[in-house]
Amino acid sequence: MNVKFATPILLFGVLTTGQSMAAKPTPPPPPPPPVTSCPGVFPAYAFTRDVTNVKGNRTIVVSTDLLVANETGECFIKIANSSNGIGVQGYRQNGANGRIIFDTNSGLGMVNITASGGSVTSATPILPVYNNVAYHTVALSKDANTIYLIDEVRDVNGNWVDTLKSVNIASCSSNCSAEAILFFGVNFSANYLAVNDADDRLYFGHHAKATNVQTISMIQKSAGVWGTSMRQVVSNQDLNYPTDGGFETNAYGHWGDAEVLAITVLRSVGSEVQVLDITNCGPVGETSCLAAGEATVEASAISGHGYLFGMRGASLLFVKDYSYSSRFDLVSLTSSPLLQCRNIRSGE
Repeated sequence: MNVKFATPILLFGVLTTGQSMAAKPTPPPPPPPPVTSCPGVFPAYAFTRDVTNVKGNRTIVVSTDLLVANETGECFIKIANSSNGIGVQGYRQNGANGRIIFDTNSGLGMVNITASGGSVTSATPILPVYNNVAYHTVALSKDANTIYLIDEVRDVNGNWVDTLKSVNIASCSSNCSAEAILFFGVNFSANYLAVNDADDRLYFGHHAKATNVQTISMIQKSAGVWGTSMRQVVSNQDLNYPTDGGFETNAYGHWGDAEVLAITVLRSVGSEVQVLDITNCGPVGETSCLAAGEATVEASAISGHGYLFGMRGASLLFVKDYSYSSRFDLVSLTSSPLLQCRNIRSGE
C-alpha cells in the first residue's frame, strides 16, 4: 500500500494573549520625481544648496548642489554637484546660452548650460578656470566672456596687496591666466565688484586704511583700455553717511530708464540697502558723483545686509542671510521671499 505524506507547512508567527498585534507604521511616500521643466522665465537665477547628513545632534555638509531656477523661484533644476565647496559668483544668461562662474576650495570653476523650452538641455563638466584662491570678489561681464576679480597676495614684506584683474574666457576654459588692471597699493583694499552692461565701467568698494575713507568707486574703459584713475560714486565722507561706517556690497542694474547701483551702507545701528541713480555719473571729478549732484539716492532704508547679489528688471534682489533670499520690488516697495539657498546670482 502506498502511503502519501502531505508536504509540511511551517508557520512563523508571534503568539498573542488577548492583545492585538501593533500595526506597522505607514511607510513614507516616495520622493517626487526630479523636475525636468520649469514654467515662465527660465533660467533666471543660479544658486547653491548644501547637501547634508545628520549624525546624532550634528548636521554635516557632504556636498553642494548647483541649480538654476525660474523667475519666481518656485521651480528649479539641479545641474551639478560638488564635494569641493561651491558658491556662485557670477551668472549670465544670454538667450539659450548661460555661463556660471563659481568658487571652490581650489579656485574658480565654470559650467556652461544650454536651455530650451523651460529645460536645461546641456551642461558642460565643471572646469577649473582660474586656480588662485586668494581673491576677494568676482564679477562676470555681460557677454560672459570676461571674469573680473580682485586678487589679494602678500608682498615681500608680508603686506596684503589687492589687485583688480581680468580673465579672458572667450576662448580659454581651463587654467586661464589673469591680466592686471589696477594695483591698489599696501594701504588700500578693494572688494564688491560690479560691471555695467556696456562692459566699460567697473564699480567696487575701496578703503583707504590710513584715513578710513571708504567709497564705492569706479574706473572707465576707453578705446578698449581700462583707465587707472578712480572716480568716487559715493563716500562715507558725503553728507548723511557715517564717517565710521562704510559700504559692504554693490550691484549694478536698471530702474526704468535709469542706470542704478544698489549698495549696502553700514551704520552703527545696523545696515540698509540704498539705490543710487548713476545715469549722469561721469568718470572724472574731484568729489564723489553724489556730492557733485551727478548721482541721487532714489530709494533708501531697505532692510538688508551684506549679501546683496544683483538686480533683475525693476526689482532689487538681495540675500538677507546665509539660508534665504528675498526680492525687494522697487515699484511696490515690498519684499517677498525668493529661494532657500546658500548664495545666488541673477542671470541678467
